[in-house]
Amino acid sequence: MRPWFRALPLVLTLGPLAPAQAAPVLPARVEERQLVWPAAGPYRLRLENVRGRVAVTRWPKTAAFLAATLRAARPLEPAEQALLAEARVEIEAPRSGDARARVVFPSLAGRHPAVIATAAAGLRVDWRLVLPPETALEVRQEAGSIVARGHDGRLDLFTRDGDVDVTDASGWVEAGNERGAITLRRLAGDALLRTHRGVLTLREIEGDVRAISGSGPVRLVVTPRWVGEVAYHTVSGVIRSDLATRLTDLQPGDTGYVGVLLGPLAHPGAGAPWRVRVDTTAGDLTVASERASAGI
Repeated sequence: MRPWFRALPLVLTLGPLAPAQAAPVLPARVEERQLVWPAAGPYRLRLENVRGRVAVTRWPKTAAFLAATLRAARPLEPAEQALLAEARVEIEAPRSGDARARVVFPSLAGRHPAVIATAAAGLRVDWRLVLPPETALEVRQEAGSIVARGHDGRLDLFTRDGDVDVTDASGWVEAGNERGAITLRRLAGDALLRTHRGVLTLREIEGDVRAISGSGPVRLVVTPRWVGEVAYHTVSGVIRSDLATRLTDLQPGDTGYVGVLLGPLAHPGAGAPWRVRVDTTAGDLTVASERASAGI
């Protein structure tokens, strides 16, 4: 017995597809301000940023120049477009030598910085700071790089996810991150460097430096006839050195190994002109001469 219906082919005809609408990239917005401090210091500036690049230099004036550029890091979703439209750059006039600059999103007021950084992932604010001599600068941001050149005041720099690069500093330097490189070149002062998984690199150090790392490596570059002292403590890291030393000591401690390297021109008991103390959990320490540091 034949079925009472005949199977017919099913044919779907689709018209031309509409092209996908790309989210627009809004034009950058630049805000500049000059802060005039009193004739006598000290001067202090705190910068609070979410995501971007902070570049710091110095000039011989009692005024500071601050420029903030707000831009989209990529095509923005509607919610991110709204955040960029409402973003405000607040730069407070100095009071008793203190000044403050920050980026504010009114709809995210009171939220944790990490929450704000996630919501504004497609936005960035790049800062250019030109500061008077001996200005104490504090920078706090969630993501992005910080670069300081020729600064002679106190530096306290932190970016959770990004690089920190300090060159020709002559004051106290404190720099930290969770991920990213921290590089310190030509320091004439003391410093404290801290990272969880980043790489710490030190070159041409004059002063006392403490470098603390979780699992990231620490690299110290010195001249062949160095006169400093390197003290280290590691739980499970490896110590490497290509240097001639007056003293090399490595002893097992309660947790890992402790030891010291003394430069060939240093005198035990007389003190060294500079000292680096390294503490790591699983990070390796490499001490290399300038001739062997091409890959560092």
